[in-house]
Amino acid sequence: MSYKLPEVQMMSIYREGQGNGKKAYTCGPSATRNMVSAMYRYKTGAYKDFTEQAFASWEGTKEGVGTSRANVASALNANFSSFGHWTTSRPTSATSYFNTVTMDTYSFHQSVIANIDTMYLSFFPTNHNLKHFDFVYGYEMVGSTHYLWIGEEWDPVYIYGQSNYQSYGKHRELLTNRVHRDHDGLHPWNRFVRAKSAHCLLIAFILMGLSGCDRGHGPPKHALQSQNPETTDRGVVRPPIARTVKQIDLGGSVGAISGDSKRLVYPSRQEGDLDRASVMSVDLTTGKRRRVAHSAFPHGYVGWAGVSGSWTVFVDQSKAQGDGDMDVLWRVVAANPETHQLLTLLSNGQTPDPWVPWMSAGDDYIAWSSAERDGKRTAHEWLWRHDWSSPRTVMRHAVLTPGTESVSGDSLIYLGPSTGPHRQPEVGGDCWQVPLAGGSPTPLTHTGLAMGCAANDTWLVWTQHIDPETKSPPPDGIFDDPYEIWSEPIGGKPMLLHHGYSAGYWPIVAGHFTIWGTQDGRRVVQDLGDPRSVLFLARTNYWDLGAALDRSRFALPNENKPDDHAVVDLVDVARRS
Repeated sequence: MSYKLPEVQMMSIYREGQGNGKKAYTCGPSATRNMVSAMYRYKTGAYKDFTEQAFASWEGTKEGVGTSRANVASALNANFSSFGHWTTSRPTSATSYFNTVTMDTYSFHQSVIANIDTMYLSFFPTNHNLKHFDFVYGYEMVGSTHYLWIGEEWDPVYIYGQSNYQSYGKHRELLTNRVHRDHDGLHPWNRFVRAKSAHCLLIAFILMGLSGCDRGHGPPKHALQSQNPETTDRGVVRPPIARTVKQIDLGGSVGAISGDSKRLVYPSRQEGDLDRASVMSVDLTTGKRRRVAHSAFPHGYVGWAGVSGSWTVFVDQSKAQGDGDMDVLWRVVAANPETHQLLTLLSNGQTPDPWVPWMSAGDDYIAWSSAERDGKRTAHEWLWRHDWSSPRTVMRHAVLTPGTESVSGDSLIYLGPSTGPHRQPEVGGDCWQVPLAGGSPTPLTHTGLAMGCAANDTWLVWTQHIDPETKSPPPDGIFDDPYEIWSEPIGGKPMLLHHGYSAGYWPIVAGHFTIWGTQDGRRVVQDLGDPRSVLFLARTNYWDLGAALDRSRFALPNENKPDDHAVVDLVDVARRS
């Protein structure tokens, strides 16, 4: 069972701020602008644009504040009453949510304006904690797994020229990512706006547990062999072995995890914190948790943490960033609880800016980028490890996507500019390699479609867009999620791992294996030496795909969270003998 509004499927989504001086806090007017334009296409046969400025005026959007859901409904009733009557609503369950979308799209031929927390969506990063409007224009069921089709107007590349993520476009999203309970309880700001008659409704989503929906899985779209052994001309293909050796309770509300063979680190909201302002460390042998650092700001927020020796490095912000409220003070801090040392490795001083570093950690190195002050949206790439007194420069005035860095032997690999036929940054780029000691970068891929790169000392794995100029698009259409996953021995011949849309996570690489996420919510373990050898694991967790700890062990967040605590599985992966 599936349906997508054809008029939305065919349209180019108006970007937030488009034609409005790239103004901020206009996600409400922008989402409504898209919904109404598609409604006119269905009613009259032609799209009609009333401009973002008009909707911002009608909805009483305030700079630095945003738009209230009630004002969205009032503006629609005052200006578009011929289409129906709008109200705000809070669904009581996931079933109610799904049924609302089904009725409004299929029966009433109208999208649903949704107000949601972005951190739970696969196409936003987990530290992008924002109350935000977008619109839902369709639904799908694969077996008993429920999906929604989301139209997203926020395009950070359009606004800022470059970004460490790309959310804009049309996405198929698990219903469980839109409707669930956070570790700290229900969030009443998440609702929707929709029509109350045979027309439309504005939905304000409440985050809660999946109620009334089975958590089964549909078959993944995968061009490779299944995990079942199969005889080929090369012999029997055997799936990898994945063995859970321990479960670790992380406690409370947590952010992205990182670590090594001895411990995990992660941002967390602890008692007394207004947000995720604590940095926690867990000993993987004993399972003992302790707080190793805390934000220095009264309303602080910690987005990223990593390990280098006995040091924990983290990014400390003066507050969580939001759509149109991106300027913050930030510091990159190294803490050593054993020696009671605290070092500030880099900061933006007392001048707020939106360019908060994204950290990458691996092989005892911490990498991050900061914005160059050249007005050209370029980056200064930094590297630090526990036995250095200060961070070192790897590149200046670089064009790269922050957060995609991986240490590979004596090189740093990252997502950089396109070397292929596609030169637009919103389409994709290529994976590049630069010596850790500095030097000239060289490209490793040449498609211009890469979306994310991950590597270890032997293998490179990357995701890439579907070619927007393809002559034979898939039946689902052309969307902004990854369409192919590729690998290669560093400097060797590329191999296709997966063909078809996958989840928007960057892959994880350790030893001879990679892990990536399917659109139906599972993890795939794939042998890079023989890509036919595939194992499907249980569902991914909404907040993180996981982390590689050494050459054979992964930390994989577990969806089962006893007592509202986050849990990770320590999983050893090996080839079958």
